[in-house]
Amino acid sequence: MSLGGSALLLSSLLATIAAPAAFAASTTITGGGAIVPGGPAVSVTIKGSETGLADWPAGGPLTSVVSVLDAGGASTIEFTGTPTITSSMFVTCTAVLSTVVVTKDTLTITCSGQTDTRLDSFTITGLSVKAISGAAVGAVIANWTGSLDLGSVSATASGKIVPGVVGAVASSARTVTLNGGSAAFAVTDIPNGYSKLAIAGGTAESVALTGAGAATTTQVVNGVFLLNHEVNVPVSQTVMAKRLGTLATVGDTTAVTTCTTPNLVRQGINNQTACWIDLNLGRAGYVPVGATLTYTIATAGAKFSGLPYAYTFNAPADFAVGTGVLSFDRKSITYTVTTASSTDFQGFELNWPKIDVGLTAVSGATVDVNVAVSGGKSVIGNPASIAQIGSTLVGSTSAPTVLIGSNDQPTGMIVLTETAAGTLSDDVNGATNIV
Repeated sequence: MSLGGSALLLSSLLATIAAPAAFAASTTITGGGAIVPGGPAVSVTIKGSETGLADWPAGGPLTSVVSVLDAGGASTIEFTGTPTITSSMFVTCTAVLSTVVVTKDTLTITCSGQTDTRLDSFTITGLSVKAISGAAVGAVIANWTGSLDLGSVSATASGKIVPGVVGAVASSARTVTLNGGSAAFAVTDIPNGYSKLAIAGGTAESVALTGAGAATTTQVVNGVFLLNHEVNVPVSQTVMAKRLGTLATVGDTTAVTTCTTPNLVRQGINNQTACWIDLNLGRAGYVPVGATLTYTIATAGAKFSGLPYAYTFNAPADFAVGTGVLSFDRKSITYTVTTASSTDFQGFELNWPKIDVGLTAVSGATVDVNVAVSGGKSVIGNPASIAQIGSTLVGSTSAPTVLIGSNDQPTGMIVLTETAAGTLSDDVNGATNIV
């Protein structure tokens, strides 16, 4: 005002300050990124803020609950860490994690002290997001409900017509079933900018939706279907959903598993049985034709005795590999994919591989195998510990010459030496005191 603005400009500025903004509150996500089922978490920062002076009405506390789901709508996403929340001047906010379906899948945010004379905000740090085994590939969904407006994002409501439609039929008795992870269909008979339902088919068609737009599993479409539609014809609609921005995106992965308790093997003995090694191949086609699966023993003093029996499992087992190639040092085996899987979560197993363990192997160490899938494919579960090395006795003798036809000739001395203390014990109930 000290710059000498005109009365017209001044009145315009004051009107702008006093009038509430037409936009809702918003939430900004930073961090996040790619996660894989069963893999490590990624850190995220959540910032909520008013874009209009009355987005968070003055008065009592406002609370909203954020629930995280995978792209298919399943509870396979978890928060980790301890949320730390800081808020703008005069506003007091709290953030608390809780468990509804899976561990820490819910974040409750409560704020008080907000007014209608300033733009209030909060920032939450200290949080990470992870996907547990079986999480669907795609963007993590973070829905919110409650009185603390956390903003909306454009989303697609999707479903299928059930039952089918024959002829031009009034659709008041027809149901559209939501797909997993879908936003709810929205009412389109009010000027809110929502799109009409778009129905898949050879001819462009849309049907207006009336009725409640709650997040129920089904919605009824009122209007007229113009064409015949078989059962399960896709239906979609662009809506503004009460969701945060993308916290993270779940990518595909392969996963290695083996025995819970590794087999016991001994130093200085060849052809000993180790545990099986299973590789879950992820979604259909994630591991393509031409990809290589390489199994490498990382433990000094241990190597494969030869090629193990290997096979695919989980019907239909259409995944196939060529004959394994054993490296010259017998530390690794490589298989090349000849047929990619056409179904999700196919398995490939090395069935009880045999290993040689040298005298130099460390007693008590585990025999660890790392699995690599070419093409930068993610692998979780490395290393697979397929055996535990136990100590043994090493025998040595002197071998004097003996003559044919003579009796009572002296032989050499047999010396048995422990490779580690405790190889022989005084446990009278066990087998480690018997030679």
